[in-house]
Amino acid sequence: MDIYAYISFGFAFLFLIGSVVGVFRFKDGYQKMQAVTIATSMSMFWFALGVALYSMDITTAVKALLVYLFMLITSAVSSNMVVRASLEAGIKVEGKINLFTEGGDEQ
Repeated sequence: MDIYAYISFGFAFLFLIGSVVGVFRFKDGYQKMQAVTIATSMSMFWFALGVALYSMDITTAVKALLVYLFMLITSAVSSNMVVRASLEAGIKVEGKINLFTEGGDEQ
């Protein structure tokens, strides 16, 4: 079962790398927030799964699941609050992406 845990940790690492790429790739703070929130949530899922598989103990697996659920809820709420405060402060969205054109060209 250790190999499955290591594979799960590898997926967690890949999602964290994806969030770093999102931070550097996107130019708008709102897009960066979305990239980090989603990638971190997925990364924590794979990390909690890896901990559960590596430990082979039901109490540790339940604790890892509870930590993941707590992080999932607080991450979504905190990112929503930051974005809402930014919008109320008047920070504008830099670019809109048109998803209906070929290649997702910016308008």
